[in-house]
Amino acid sequence: MTKRAPLPLFDYRAGIADMAFTKLKAAVAASIAALVLALVAAVYVRAEANSLTIIVSRDGEYVELFVGLPAEAVDDVFDLPESKLLSDNGKIEFAKFQRGTWELGDRLLASVDARTDNAAVSFEAMSLMLHPSEDYIPFNDFVDAALAVSVCNAITRPAASSLTDLDVYAGYFAIADKPGAEIKLVFPQTGRFPVLVKIREYSNGRLAEESWKLLSDVDNELLI
Repeated sequence: MTKRAPLPLFDYRAGIADMAFTKLKAAVAASIAALVLALVAAVYVRAEANSLTIIVSRDGEYVELFVGLPAEAVDDVFDLPESKLLSDNGKIEFAKFQRGTWELGDRLLASVDARTDNAAVSFEAMSLMLHPSEDYIPFNDFVDAALAVSVCNAITRPAASSLTDLDVYAGYFAIADKPGAEIKLVFPQTGRFPVLVKIREYSNGRLAEESWKLLSDVDNELLI
């Protein structure tokens, strides 16, 4: 009678070790995925907190450009120190906004290079306004934008000592050599954390395009 070879014994210790290692790998993978999602969420939340809205309105050769963002982000986005928006006494005198603020607007955009086919585009400031963040200001189209940069709803408020809880709105115009051509905006490299940018483009009074982009030091160009 032929004897059967003995069946190999199952190494329970090795099996348990393999199961434990498999579970460990799964747990590590889940932890990494959760960490990545948390980092992405943190980047988005911070980028949204410093979000920049750009509204462009084209009508023939005329181009209007409007920007809106939290006042505390002007240094990160435009390389404009907070002190440049303050009066000589180191405060924000809202009443002085009635006298015209195009000089402040020019300061804000001075560090941004605007070009079409390597030809410089000269944007001139129409106005710059600071509004308390708690007061809702519509900023969805070129009509909203024109009102936001034309009227200061904080004129009767006492002078503020910082840009905290304030929003900046500024408007500009230019005459394009090539009507309808894309304009490239190159922002300064400020060591900024990525900023979420919303761009709404209008042509002859109608919305032509809406887009979103993250503006950073590495990717510091926007096409409008």
